[in-house]
Amino acid sequence: MAYDRKTHTITVGKESDFLVDSGIAFIDELKIDSQHRNATPSLVNDWKIIEEWLGCSGRELNNEDNDKIGKAWRAYLAIGLAPSERLQPVFTHLSNQYRKDGRSYQLDKPPTKVMDVFDRLLARDDEIEKKRKHDLSSERKKLESILNKSGMPKRGISWWRNRRKGFRKWAFGSVVWIVLVLLFVVVFDPFNNGAWRYMDDEEYLKMFFVMAIPLLAGGIKYAYDRIVK
Repeated sequence: MAYDRKTHTITVGKESDFLVDSGIAFIDELKIDSQHRNATPSLVNDWKIIEEWLGCSGRELNNEDNDKIGKAWRAYLAIGLAPSERLQPVFTHLSNQYRKDGRSYQLDKPPTKVMDVFDRLLARDDEIEKKRKHDLSSERKKLESILNKSGMPKRGISWWRNRRKGFRKWAFGSVVWIVLVLLFVVVFDPFNNGAWRYMDDEEYLKMFFVMAIPLLAGGIKYAYDRIVK
């Protein structure tokens, strides 16, 4: 580590990782600011979240804490989801760089509430809210564009009515299954990241594979009926 906690400086050199050290510096500054007598409740609460995560209550941060913060900060950047629109190009670039090294940072991702603190260290609350609304709007527009290009809104009803009853049952069950999987991911957090926006590519693939189980089963049954029977 090239961050000096006594002088609050980062020494850039061959053995230093500026991005990791900057994360440690941000957390160190958060601790100092939260202990100021004029600290806001939100600042104090953010430090409590970090303190609970590190298990460092009543003591100074040590090398193990620094290592944990550094790995978590790198994993946070590797996701590529910036807390504000102005930072998104930087996060996209860093995420692409991390993916090129072929490593997976999934195990280093901290809980969602910790990454939310990371967001607040880099952006104001209004910037974060604006960015999240923008992300949701972008995803919705992409879906609408795909549906419009496919012609499904116009042809969907008539096409559905012309399908066999068995097919409609299977299709309906598949849709219900997909919805249940999504709800399960949101409510029970099986990947231990707390929010869909922090899921990485590997977790998305796992989720989509589970979603596709009814589709795969239907395809196998169709092939069996056609080939074997």
